[in-house]
Amino acid sequence: MNLPGREEFAYCLEHLSLYSREPPLKAADFEKRGGVILLRLNWSDDLVIVGDIHGDYTTFNTIVERSLQTLEGGGYMFLLGDYIDRGTPEGQVLTIYRLCRLTKEYPGRVVMLRGNHEPPEGLEPMPHDYPLALQTVYGSDGRRLYSLSRKLFDSLPHAILVEGALLMLHGGPPTINLETASRDPALYLGSDGDPEVIAEILWNDPAELDIIRAPNPRGVGSLWGPRVTAHVARSLKIKRIVRGHEPAMRGYKLNHGGAVVTLFSRLGAPYFNSQAAFVNCKLESIVTDDIEEFLNECIATVRPEHGEHTEFVAW
Repeated sequence: MNLPGREEFAYCLEHLSLYSREPPLKAADFEKRGGVILLRLNWSDDLVIVGDIHGDYTTFNTIVERSLQTLEGGGYMFLLGDYIDRGTPEGQVLTIYRLCRLTKEYPGRVVMLRGNHEPPEGLEPMPHDYPLALQTVYGSDGRRLYSLSRKLFDSLPHAILVEGALLMLHGGPPTINLETASRDPALYLGSDGDPEVIAEILWNDPAELDIIRAPNPRGVGSLWGPRVTAHVARSLKIKRIVRGHEPAMRGYKLNHGGAVVTLFSRLGAPYFNSQAAFVNCKLESIVTDDIEEFLNECIATVRPEHGEHTEFVAW
């Protein structure tokens, strides 16, 4: 894919902002409250779920090509954030551009969530090299394109709650307002824009510790333990939490007895993980109690080949 011209890329950023503010979901029953999407799907619906990309356009394009059958068959693609930073300048631009084209080709079937690398103002990660990437590719227009990108970041929803099934977000469930989870799930997930709740959703990490919450070594957000996962699953009436945010050597990892799934969907520096992973299966298989069934039916991987190229393989 060729790099888009500066005006074409600006148009894509504006398109994605409008699209993400009110995603035209094809689902029969959904509601958007602030940055939270409440969604009802059929158990037989096909879903693709993609974790962190970080500008690895080559791997992302492979994932897209292997997901087209799902999208063309009426399924959905949900992306968990962190589209930028880390990758080459060209890779970061092409990743956003590919997302723009996907939302046009499959409107209502592709939903982008916000990651911590699509930050609210004042909560920028370090390093945050996307502004420099834009200047490298587009020169002095990079500043204008970054301003448009910030509008896109602020338009992205930050959580999707699929009724009776799963919670999708970038980092993890909030720990500072657990008492609201059963009473008002959308409010618990930050539908009112509470910056502390959103910071946790974007930055939290699971820990195999008997804790409710603990300071996160990242310096933002919290670590949460199995008791929080159990409380959230019970209160929101879900089976599984699917999130991104953490590198994983195999492209995925399980926490809290398999109730939390982390997806890492990119390859290369600075992580050099052995493979990238994404979910591609029916909703009923994503929420099965049988972990081996979930792994065998749902996890697909992309492995590096000769240091640069990738190939698709099943787990």
